[in-house]
Amino acid sequence: MSASVSRRFLFTGAVGGASILFLSACSSGASVVAAERTDYSGEVTFDSFRREGEYTAPTRTEPAKNAPVPTLPHNVNEHTVAGLYSTIGFIAASVTYAYQTGDTGRNLLDGEYHKRLDTDSQSSSDSSDSSDYKIWSEAPDIRFTLKDPMPTREGDTYSWPAIMTAKLGSFLVSAGRAREIPAERREQKYEGTIKARYSDGVWRLKLEELLSDDTNSRSSGGSKTI
Repeated sequence: MSASVSRRFLFTGAVGGASILFLSACSSGASVVAAERTDYSGEVTFDSFRREGEYTAPTRTEPAKNAPVPTLPHNVNEHTVAGLYSTIGFIAASVTYAYQTGDTGRNLLDGEYHKRLDTDSQSSSDSSDSSDYKIWSEAPDIRFTLKDPMPTREGDTYSWPAIMTAKLGSFLVSAGRAREIPAERREQKYEGTIKARYSDGVWRLKLEELLSDDTNSRSSGGSKTI
């Protein structure tokens, strides 16, 4: 049986069932606070990891071992574009890590992942912490590409048009069962807007528009899954 994984599941079902709620699109406004760089467009780079032991790639029976653990960059909590950029990179690296290791519980990366999602309600279920719920894939790689040099601001909400590239490899394991991913679905790209606000000393991201089937149906001519 082949696997079909929605883009929404990449950021919710695989990381503790958090509900990423819709925030309506806002018009372009003033630029966000000043930053050292003037152009952040392009693929988001992230190189803040802790490495322990020899890495063993995921198999159809076991998740990865000793996968590089994403850590918080020194500037991630700054109220700057650089801080927002680092947060975006951390979120992508965290989802990649979750799909490498099957570590999909609410305490993913000591709770730092969920702290940086702007959600009005989150699932209280702990079922995703059970071994039966573990989900991993052969070669996960989640990346964001920012389309504009800078985000725009409307009130306390910042908007940054982006493309998400999602790769999982040739198989996905869930509930102890390996499912093949068809070759044509092993890499997918989705286009939308990353929303962000700065609250309580951290950047919090809303990814609903980027993950929305409606948005990508309009931009790509049809809803896609991987």
